[in-house]
Amino acid sequence: PLFGLILVLAFMPAFPWFVVRALTFNARNSALRNIRFNFHGTYLDAAKVFIFWPMLIPFTLGIIAPYLFYRQKKFLVENSAYGTARFGFQATAKDYYLLVLMIMAPFVLCVIAAIAAGYLFPPAMVLTIAAFYLYAMAYFAVKSHNLLYNSSMLSGHGFKARMAIKDYALIVITNTLAT
Repeated sequence: PLFGLILVLAFMPAFPWFVVRALTFNARNSALRNIRFNFHGTYLDAAKVFIFWPMLIPFTLGIIAPYLFYRQKKFLVENSAYGTARFGFQATAKDYYLLVLMIMAPFVLCVIAAIAAGYLFPPAMVLTIAAFYLYAMAYFAVKSHNLLYNSSMLSGHGFKARMAIKDYALIVITNTLAT
């Protein structure tokens, strides 16, 4: 464990550099209609959203996590460019907090109902939690994806993403069963 901690601390300063270099490489090696993409993020900005903000999670008991997710997406979109045109990001931290709240509220109600009924993990409850977990993961993946694209702009032009939770959940379930 001590060696692992030493490795994490040694690797931590390099992580933002790897993030910026990877995003820059992917962008510069992608083109649409012979116009290349680009990424303008800096080491310091990456360090803020991938190291400094995450360090606050334990001190806020996780309450800052949706804000962190928002800041990471904002960093990704606003530092991306298509040719010389930079992308814009219209989403707010409130949008990400509402997204998490829509997942957490039914889960908290389910746990409260189980405690009130006097049992926590009978077989039916385990299956209910597993089903809820799959739905929550699908819900978050689809809604955060749609929010990312629906909130992104390029030279005054918006994007439209309409992924459906049911379709995505079906793919996740069939892939899980196949695996």
